[in-house]
Amino acid sequence: TGYYFAIISKVIELKQLENLFIAFATLIQKLVIDHLHVVGDIYDRGKYPDLILDRLMTFKAIDIQWGNHDITWMGAVSGSVICMVNVIRIAARYNSIALIEDRYGINLRKLIDYSLE
Repeated sequence: TGYYFAIISKVIELKQLENLFIAFATLIQKLVIDHLHVVGDIYDRGKYPDLILDRLMTFKAIDIQWGNHDITWMGAVSGSVICMVNVIRIAARYNSIALIEDRYGINLRKLIDYSLE
């Protein structure tokens, strides 16, 4: 036990305990989860769905059952004007217009001004 105590003491001395815990938690997560199944509407799950998707894509075995809002986002990215309008409508409904402006750099100011007239 002296060997392990020396290792832990050194980690604490180097102020790396938090990093060690994160590394162990990540290792346990990867060993426990052999396959991840995500049931859709990722874009309704939080403030930064793009970051959620980036994180999900780090898993080795994942499948995603896309939801209707995810499909709408894919359509908008593909150039569908109807999907673009629907994405803005959904973002307004879920109070996430900032996602479109801040994360994707799309300026909606003219549209917002027009809607206020």
